[in-house]
Amino acid sequence: MVTAIELKEWSDGIWRILVDINIALTNIRIIRVERENEMHSIKQGFFPMFEMQQRFIIVVQLAKVFSDKKGQRLNVIKICNKLECGPFDEEIKAMLDENKAKLTDVFRSHEDVIVAVKGFRVNIESKKEILDKVLDMRDKVYAHSDKDGKFQAIDILELDKLNILAQEMYNTLYGKIFDRYFFFRSEDWDLRWVIAQLKKMEEFRRQITSSSTDLQGSA
Repeated sequence: MVTAIELKEWSDGIWRILVDINIALTNIRIIRVERENEMHSIKQGFFPMFEMQQRFIIVVQLAKVFSDKKGQRLNVIKICNKLECGPFDEEIKAMLDENKAKLTDVFRSHEDVIVAVKGFRVNIESKKEILDKVLDMRDKVYAHSDKDGKFQAIDILELDKLNILAQEMYNTLYGKIFDRYFFFRSEDWDLRWVIAQLKKMEEFRRQITSSSTDLQGSA
């Protein structure tokens, strides 16, 4: 049986993971944009290592979401299996009944849930190649140093496809039952403020250097 408490606990755990993934993805995008804009301090030292750490977070957290291994309590495949098979407890049944009177895009029956789950299974299968690379990286490179483990260049756009799918599944499997949704924004936690301060520092250094050069030239 699927209970409302179980579904809430699943959503709380998945929410934290998805927030991590979105912050890390945003940070990588910020670093790459500023690198292309020739921001000097972003090209060396801390930031290349930080970018690697952000990729580590994304891969490990995506593996938690999509891996169907026994120990992965929060993964979407297990919750899909439970939601598809049912039955639902009385609290979920009551919410589905309440949803019948709503004009919003919500689940109104177990059949609605089953249709959504089947669609997600097709979507997950279509991303099997990316998922295999992510899980292989997590299992053989990041979690263990296997002899056959090789670092795979997983494009950031590929990782974002899995992230978008995970967000959609969260806002569907939880959101359309409880009629509650979350938009995963990262402004409060990502690198934007840090980069802004670094730019001010670089501009200040340029002004100091320029002033010093002018003074030497007039001496």
